[in-house]
Amino acid sequence: MMSPNDNDPKHPSRLFKSYLFKKDINGVLHQMTWPPQSPSLNPRKSSQQALNTPGNSSRIPEASTGLEMNFTELSTSQNASNNFTFHRPLSSYIYLSGYSINVILGLPINSYVLWLICTGKGSGIAAEFFSINLSVCEILFCLGSLEFLPISVCPKLYYVACFIVALPNAGRPLINCVICFERYLAVLYPVSFLKYKPLRYRLACSTVIWITTLGYCVYSLFALTLNDMYMFLCAYLPLYFLLLTVKLFCSLAIFRALKYPGPGQHSKDKEANTMKKKAITVILIITVTMIFQYAPMFFVGILYKTLSVAEFNLLWCIVVVIFLLLGYVNPFLYINRVGSLS
Repeated sequence: MMSPNDNDPKHPSRLFKSYLFKKDINGVLHQMTWPPQSPSLNPRKSSQQALNTPGNSSRIPEASTGLEMNFTELSTSQNASNNFTFHRPLSSYIYLSGYSINVILGLPINSYVLWLICTGKGSGIAAEFFSINLSVCEILFCLGSLEFLPISVCPKLYYVACFIVALPNAGRPLINCVICFERYLAVLYPVSFLKYKPLRYRLACSTVIWITTLGYCVYSLFALTLNDMYMFLCAYLPLYFLLLTVKLFCSLAIFRALKYPGPGQHSKDKEANTMKKKAITVILIITVTMIFQYAPMFFVGILYKTLSVAEFNLLWCIVVVIFLLLGYVNPFLYINRVGSLS
């Protein structure tokens, strides 16, 4: 027998029945969703759901250059943790600004350097062969940076961006290291430098560099697609440490040889002394640039396990933008050397 209060919509029993009915309907609609979202088939979403689980403090690794962060934002639910997403909009703006500047400035500057080399403004194509490779690498990355900007509109471009990200991270330091070692041979071992000066040796060395860079491109695509920042850092941090050590050794050896020449090497020619001072200044600029380019990335990468996701994400995006902007030092030095800035 129904009581008079059962017809009242605000009665507690009526409200409880309505709640149970809505809960059952929502459960049925959730089961009818197609395609089913299996955690095993979507590692990023399952990781995000694991983060939203109460009491779960597991860490979701972020991408090295903001790629993974932008892609994860596309699939992040509205119930994401506020602690995890606090710094992410700021990081997105920093990445977007850095890559936009890289496209606007890097493409014309490196194209101009390539044009100067090909038109004979420098020392010739054979002598500037590694500089040509560096300019081509930078131009490819500038063109690839266009893929970074519309990732939020077309997420499929994310995989292209993951592949291209190895060009500045691996190709640029490898080519710069070879250029630095070539200068080291020219100053301290001129006989060996003349022996390996022919174009065939430079071509063979460039082939090895591009094959290595291509391997790092494939590795970056694999690591960032899996959203595994630790795997990404395990490959790049040893590379940065090795190349930075070689560059510092070569630069300091060149600086010492020019600053403190051996017996019988002192020159009284004023023009020669002026050229030597310019060379010392260039070596100092290159050395300081290398330290600020690679040392922050190395130390922030080492702190990956100790920092929170938000802190690491913010610091990493800053050092990546610094890394991109300092890449313009070498093109400006070359333009200044050939006299196109005056």
